[in-house]
Amino acid sequence: MANDEDGVTQDSKGAFEYRKGKWAPLWALFMVPFLLIALPLYRWVRREVNWKAAWITVVLFELLLMPVEWYSLRRGHWVYNEARILGPRVFGIPIEEPLLYYLFSPLIIIFIFHAFLKWGERK
Repeated sequence: MANDEDGVTQDSKGAFEYRKGKWAPLWALFMVPFLLIALPLYRWVRREVNWKAAWITVVLFELLLMPVEWYSLRRGHWVYNEARILGPRVFGIPIEEPLLYYLFSPLIIIFIFHAFLKWGERK
């Protein structure tokens, strides 16, 4: 395993790892703004959303971004600090990405779209 002064290592298979600092899953805290936006929007537009289309969008988002994320991690273009993630991985990708960001991002966009439509109908 090669190691440099920044804490980045590369194993014999070519996978990169970065570990610096004490374990504190701060990456998951980035979800707080998403939740603060998503919850009120969800309550306001949940009846307008076509949930079948919304979930198809989420699945497509996951299917398109997971290979890109995997490739980026594998090549070392993107490296997570192992001390800042929750730990579990899906295909080598920290669980925060597919469950939090790839799930919530398209849903929030859909909620915002429907919120603008609903707001526009009121005017």
